[in-house]
Amino acid sequence: WDIVRDTRHWSPGVHDLLGTKPETFTGTAEEFFRIIHPEDRTTVQTALARAVETTGVYETEYRAVGPEGSIRHIAARGKVHYDNTGRAVLMTAICWDITERKQAQEASARLAAIVESSDDAIISKDLDGNITSWNAGAERLLGYRLEEILGRPIGMLLAPERQHEETGIMARLQAGDRVSHFETVRLTKDGRSVAVSVTISPLKDAGGRI
Repeated sequence: WDIVRDTRHWSPGVHDLLGTKPETFTGTAEEFFRIIHPEDRTTVQTALARAVETTGVYETEYRAVGPEGSIRHIAARGKVHYDNTGRAVLMTAICWDITERKQAQEASARLAAIVESSDDAIISKDLDGNITSWNAGAERLLGYRLEEILGRPIGMLLAPERQHEETGIMARLQAGDRVSHFETVRLTKDGRSVAVSVTISPLKDAGGRI
């Protein structure tokens, strides 16, 4: 970005990323901001002004609207260059497509909202049997708040005569099996026994490890 003349010069890769054509791209601010989603224009303008006026570093994320209305999520990082009088004269920057990452984050957030709003008790545990997550449904059913139960062994929810069930379940999970509609009993915080139907599935990382 030539700050003095307020013109932009993009590499072929940026044209490909944002859907513009080198032969028709004028490099004006109007053309640049027309590509940015209307809801994100103020964010980008603020980031540019901050970089030029104070920090010297440009860093932002925005949605770019393609020629046919398609949306791409873009991350941009840049640096302001100054002349020997301290005047900002140039910014060099790179940008890249983060659409897949944003979509994954949005999907994760939706899933988390579904889990948290579910009436069912949804609990996760590690392979040592320690509780790693606990939703509002679990609090309503079993009485423990998240801060009381996180990191504690799942066995505390089982009566002494049912501790063997957890050993069998963990063995099946470590083998990659899923436990479906297993009817058993769980203990609440106040010591009551609650009849439950339990479904347990192994969660695997990108490498296939449970």
